[in-house]
Amino acid sequence: MATKIAIFLGAGFSKDADLPVMKKFAEYSERELKNIKHRHGPGSQSPRNAAPLLIYNGELYESFRQYLNNMALSFSADNFSADNMEHLFTMAEMMNNCKFADINLNGEDRSLLEILKAIKLWLWKIYHRIPIHNPSRYKIKDEPYKKLIEGLYQYGLNDISIITTNYDMILEYLFHQHGVQVCYPISENNFKFEDLCAPDIRIASGLSSHGKNVPILCKLHGSINFFSERNDKKVHIVADTAQKGRLKISPGAPSIMAVEAIHELTVNRNLVPEIIPPTYAKLQDKGWLRDIWKYAADSFIDAQKWIFIGYSFPSTDGFMRSLINLALLRKHSSRPQVTVIDPCEKIKNNYDEVFGKGNFTFCKKSFTDFITSGKLHDVIM
Repeated sequence: MATKIAIFLGAGFSKDADLPVMKKFAEYSERELKNIKHRHGPGSQSPRNAAPLLIYNGELYESFRQYLNNMALSFSADNFSADNMEHLFTMAEMMNNCKFADINLNGEDRSLLEILKAIKLWLWKIYHRIPIHNPSRYKIKDEPYKKLIEGLYQYGLNDISIITTNYDMILEYLFHQHGVQVCYPISENNFKFEDLCAPDIRIASGLSSHGKNVPILCKLHGSINFFSERNDKKVHIVADTAQKGRLKISPGAPSIMAVEAIHELTVNRNLVPEIIPPTYAKLQDKGWLRDIWKYAADSFIDAQKWIFIGYSFPSTDGFMRSLINLALLRKHSSRPQVTVIDPCEKIKNNYDEVFGKGNFTFCKKSFTDFITSGKLHDVIM
């Protein structure tokens, strides 16, 4: 019987695929907004229905970021920066939960609900890309990602759980390229499927793993293919693979990549991306999210090997630390074999606080360098 493995992926996993980490989000956001205005804004040669929607929300995001940074500067808040997407998203959620009044941005009053929706839609725009489908265009190395999937596939997908705080669909795309379904651990009572390009569509994501050789993917902060209606507590999962369709989707590519999809989903279907801020304030109201967190906890408890890739384990992430502590307590004397892969040696202190010094193996490498070094086999076998 194979050893059960829990793999935790942070932003460092997607960073090598040209997606931003939290601290660097501001410069990435500015570049994306400038680019979409140039390519699809007023007067462009390639207008799109979704462009005005995304530009509006991108500008609202940037205005709110500037507003928060001005406040932080006024009060010398050295430990806060709205350039860090995690700080900004958390602050917006906190202000909304505390029923703060509307905020004046560029001469107009904006509600916190409107700002939160803008944040989610702009994050969708940033993270909806899957750069590894066209590595030459994005100048990235896709071979390490393919090697990871191949390694996991050879090991045995029934014995692997993947837990991530990332919103993107890189993993779904990679597994799809290998003809493998990815399953989200969400009960049937808590989800709906949205067939974006029905009837010419093939579903590539399942929701039950019982008896199937498939990887289970726990997306703790939601995903860019998760949506919800205001009065519906179920998560709407957008069918993510289309062969043909009205939105001019490339064959075999996840349909969520199409920029026009967001216009169809938000304007015509009144859905909002289920991208969760790291405050977890809504965990009690979202049964589908509880399903995911419960499965993640069980995965850590059952696994003999825990592998963390590109996750800094910040001291501010108390909820995640509670999840890990719960799993350790439930394992009793059966301490897992923990491996941490990250290029920043400073984060060792964070893992020392969680696991204790000497209770984990630290590999000072980026995800790409780690896979290229050939160490994957040694870690998972």
